[in-house]
Amino acid sequence: MGAVRANRHQIVILLRAVRRSMPSSDDESQGDDGDSPADAFAVVGNETRAAIVRALGDARVEQGAPPVLSFSELRSRTDTDVGSSRFNYHLKQLLGRYVESVDDGYRMRAEGRRLYGMIRAGTFEESDAVHDVEAGFACHYCGADVTATIERSMVSVECPDCAYTYGYSGAPPGAVEEASADLEQVAEFYQHRHLAFARGVCITCGNDLDTELLDAETAPYADADRRELSVYRSCARCGDQRHLTLGTALLLDPEVVSFCHEHGVDVFATPLWELAFAATDRGVTIRSTDPWAVSLTIEFDGDALTLHVDGDLNVVERTRS
Repeated sequence: MGAVRANRHQIVILLRAVRRSMPSSDDESQGDDGDSPADAFAVVGNETRAAIVRALGDARVEQGAPPVLSFSELRSRTDTDVGSSRFNYHLKQLLGRYVESVDDGYRMRAEGRRLYGMIRAGTFEESDAVHDVEAGFACHYCGADVTATIERSMVSVECPDCAYTYGYSGAPPGAVEEASADLEQVAEFYQHRHLAFARGVCITCGNDLDTELLDAETAPYADADRRELSVYRSCARCGDQRHLTLGTALLLDPEVVSFCHEHGVDVFATPLWELAFAATDRGVTIRSTDPWAVSLTIEFDGDALTLHVDGDLNVVERTRS
């Protein structure tokens, strides 16, 4: 197995949720991998340890159930040239956290399966890919064809004429690879992450999110962004965060879903940046900031739905006109 190339900062963030759920062990034979994110980074940063994780994970894929591999079989599957004692040393660094020792050998723990999935997906590999692709919709402000720029693992969807930014987010390797043809998978991944935050659940660690409304003067946007309001949701546990539009934050409201469906729009199948009320603040009105009182108006074919919301994103009133 080739060396795993890693971005230390990215790995620290992605593995923080895994680290917090890891039980401690008093059994010295299980090894001690420490509690810091740097120790988690050391797993995938070391070729032998990453190879062990991948070998156990690949065996599970082959057999369909958590397999048990003997020491000799595990070592042969890693295809490394380190000596037996050195291999055993690295294996012990994984025990009790990513790998467990049983009577007949070794098998993967749940935390190890998560790490294996990240390694197999190429999450830790650097990419030099930089290219542009048509986003497939017209800017809601100026009508120009919107484009997307994919640079390494980041995707930026922006209008080339008025510079309005529709989305800027990281994307997994599979979605980035497909983005050279179209943005379908990137759009689905982007929606998946943002709707999880709209529900108030951290996509990284599953923790509840804190919510804060920010006006244009305090939100971290460029002038061309044109948003009046930012729904800032952050996780106190792992540090993940998102700035949502009010339309995105309210997209899962039952009446919003129903209203859009009545007008032939499936909010779950339509990319967020193609929904004007979710991609822009054109339907947002800030009625008060102390306390917060805001409204969102969604319009289709002359029909309008308005949601009145407080500072905790509770919908206090819905009206149709």
